[in-house]
Amino acid sequence: MNINVGIGDLTVSKAPFILETRGLGSCVGVTLYDNKKKIGALAHIMLPRITSSIQENVSENMKFRYAEYALPYMLNKMFFMGSERKDIVAKIVGGASMFKRKSGTLNIGEKNIEAVRTFLKNNFIKVQAEEVGGDMGRTIFFDLNNGVVIMRIYGKVKQEVKI
Repeated sequence: MNINVGIGDLTVSKAPFILETRGLGSCVGVTLYDNKKKIGALAHIMLPRITSSIQENVSENMKFRYAEYALPYMLNKMFFMGSERKDIVAKIVGGASMFKRKSGTLNIGEKNIEAVRTFLKNNFIKVQAEEVGGDMGRTIFFDLNNGVVIMRIYGKVKQEVKI
């Protein structure tokens, strides 16, 4: 059974579910997986952090749009469910350059990737695989039975890749 993770949202669960998220352009899909306990988490991150000027106006359920809130929440929920840091690995997908302007490219995707990588490094979580950058949208399916991530790439040619 699949659980859909919407844009700017996250889910933490146990096998036998498959977590999926669609519409990863400049957004980044982050999976965390504990193979021993078969616990996994998937976040669809829109932006690296909340600017201080809007922080007070962001509701609790909208904070998962931001890497600075989503990633610690995912990790802590996995710890609560019994995972240990040493057993958790990550996979990162997305962060494309989707928005172009006359003066260049808005690098939201790059900033999202950097924020995710920095958090994982600072929290001693190994990045097992990543498929980031480029200029095409992606969808991912994350199987909590085995930690496999299937990625669909949309562009000139539709591809399906196991990472």
